Amino acid sequence: MKAITICQPYASLIADGEKVIENRPWPTRYRGRLAIHAGKSHAWLGPDDDPNALIFGAVVATATLYDCVHVKDLPPRLIDNEHANGPWCWLLTDVVKLKPAEPARGAQGLWDWMPSR
Repeated sequence: MKAITICQPYASLIADGEKVIENRPWPTRYRGRLAIHAGKSHAWLGPDDDPNALIFGAVVATATLYDCVHVKDLPPRLIDNEHANGPWCWLLTDVVKLKPAEPARGAQGLWDWMPSR
């Protein structure tokens, strides 16, 4: 399965179904199931984020990547989405949170992940 490493707290927001758009500086032609890997970095945590409540260095969910569009081409229902920052918006659906999360080493770009279960 393809995977993408996403910094916290955004990986958890996707796993919880609160974030349906992942922003990237590059587009992808890939469509299908995608493992959501929470990276180890704490760089994107805000002052209200509790690092002890988040998972780092593990696949926390899977989702279906069903489209990738430039932010200016988002469907009308997503134009005002708080997570629509672009420039490329990876559109996600059918999120399944992994319980427990599965430890994994991340990588840049899309990478291959093999679930152990």
